[in-house]
Amino acid sequence: MGGGQQRPDRPRVSNAITPITVRQLLEARPDSQGSTQAIIDGKQVSHVTLVGYVIDANTENTSQTLTFDDSTAFTYARLVIDEDPTEPIDLANTYVRLQGSIRMDAGGKSSLIANRATPVTDYNEVTYHLLEALLTHLRNVQGPRGPLSGGAPGATGVGAGAAAGTSYSSHASYTTPGAQLSAGGGFASGLGASAGSAAAASAGGGLSDQVVLARIAELQVAHSGGVPKSEILKALAGEAPHEVARTLERLSDEGHIFTTFDESHFLCTSA
Repeated sequence: MGGGQQRPDRPRVSNAITPITVRQLLEARPDSQGSTQAIIDGKQVSHVTLVGYVIDANTENTSQTLTFDDSTAFTYARLVIDEDPTEPIDLANTYVRLQGSIRMDAGGKSSLIANRATPVTDYNEVTYHLLEALLTHLRNVQGPRGPLSGGAPGATGVGAGAAAGTSYSSHASYTTPGAQLSAGGGFASGLGASAGSAAAASAGGGLSDQVVLARIAELQVAHSGGVPKSEILKALAGEAPHEVARTLERLSDEGHIFTTFDESHFLCTSA
């Protein structure tokens, strides 16, 4: 306004809790504008959450130093203890979810200051967090994705373009930043890649992956904790149950859907 000088553009600060991996934490860079905020995927990040394994925990007065590994890398995190430090919770040799903030030192090195550590009781949470970190990373670097070309309503996701290489199992271009969980790439192919498998299934007379994904996406509106397999079979009453079961298994293996509190309840990864 008034012809005054405009302030230089600065990355937007997010007050939301951002799911990240240890590798992303280690590769964070300081804000070039002189702020103490960390920059991840081109955005300022304030509060973060990570899920991983505590190799070792050393108590020092009102804090614990955790040796923390999430399969992408390991780091030393400082956990601030609010409880009586004479009776600290022993987190060594357990999976935990850490919440806290990233601190950048004068040399541009990042570290995690955690204010909360929650033991993981359901190991699906480890996989879910990696999926969530991947999805957040892809949204930040590529922008939100629209529906699949020619896909059914509700079948949206990070892999909307197979040509982009956004895959989640035998993937060529993207993995959870820094992670490679198996020799073959570790993750399942994205929804964009499933368009080809859906076409192949249709050509062979099989059940389309996209049809199953669309039904699950519709049903999970009323089943936020997971769509029961019985409801999926009911919604696909015209299909053979063994074909539905086989398609669910394939979609789960490829990372398009995941199980929740048991093996018979499903949610779409990117709905």
